[in-house]
Amino acid sequence: MLVSAVPLYDSLGESAVEYTVNHSHTSIIFAEASKLVFLAKAAKNVKENVKTVVFWGSADAAKDAAASIEKEVSVCPWILENPQREFMGYIYCGNYRLPKNGQ
Repeated sequence: MLVSAVPLYDSLGESAVEYTVNHSHTSIIFAEASKLVFLAKAAKNVKENVKTVVFWGSADAAKDAAASIEKEVSVCPWILENPQREFMGYIYCGNYRLPKNGQ
């Protein structure tokens, strides 16, 4: 499996986020909760590539954006809120197995 880190700069605008995600074939995005607003605007145009968005921070601060994105792709918190999704030290989100608490 090839893994590449691709930075997304919301300061360049919505179209730059879409362009970067689509041209890098990004399948999973990690973002701070406050950035979900920018991803929500691009979600419909990147859903072919992006399958999962993992966020950290306050879910309450970006609840509407997360709900909007979730219509297009799977969204899950980095801090485990549902213990049913934890198994052997991993968090399961969509088809991805992620280390618990960033370890």
